[in-house]
Amino acid sequence: MRTYRVVSSFRKWRLYAFTTIVIVFAITVILLASSSNISVELRKALGRADSNWDICAKGSASGWNKSIVVLNGRPEWNGDSWNDFNITLYNPTADYLYKDIDLSWPSRILNTYAIMFNRQLKLSAEDYFVFIEDDVVLTDKQRFIMEIECWLARYSTEVDLDFYSLFNADTAHSIYDWGTQAFVISRQGLVQLLSNYYKGKVHLPIDMYFSMTNKRYKTKVKIVNHVGTRYKPIW
Repeated sequence: MRTYRVVSSFRKWRLYAFTTIVIVFAITVILLASSSNISVELRKALGRADSNWDICAKGSASGWNKSIVVLNGRPEWNGDSWNDFNITLYNPTADYLYKDIDLSWPSRILNTYAIMFNRQLKLSAEDYFVFIEDDVVLTDKQRFIMEIECWLARYSTEVDLDFYSLFNADTAHSIYDWGTQAFVISRQGLVQLLSNYYKGKVHLPIDMYFSMTNKRYKTKVKIVNHVGTRYKPIW
């Protein structure tokens, strides 16, 4: 009887310890997900990002064909500020007619991006892609093009540059924290993301996946503006 009590107590202690570890881990993940400042400071402390980093420090490379893919979940897209670019509209509604509509909103967004990425890889042989969301307005065309051309001069030789954000939420540093409003990503970066996604390794919101892998960076200036309220599509 005493031996049974000792074993039972040990099992309870082990269960309590495991529960405590899970709770601490969950709280940490929630804090990182809810506070971009914590994420930024953590990566700075770990030496995974430099807040003074400059995309154009090594010059630029001309030749971008100005092709942009727009994730458009709205009945109509008002893209007047993007008229000088080659636009491909991707509307996810059709892809969700036969999908599980009971998914949570973050899961649906993640799945939407995965479908769009996979589609672009099949449709285009490009080594890189520029994506924007349907509620993004271009405010500095010259700077937008320049930063993409600066990225082109570096991404093929720098493994950490398979992703670069062209969106700035009023922060002076260059460390990517959150948001998929506008970004450029290499073909290799998309292939790696989809590989992890199909293996069930991407459980975070997609921008958290981007921010916590490699040395992710963003523009230090505001070249696009995220406007309007979220449109809730039928899918």
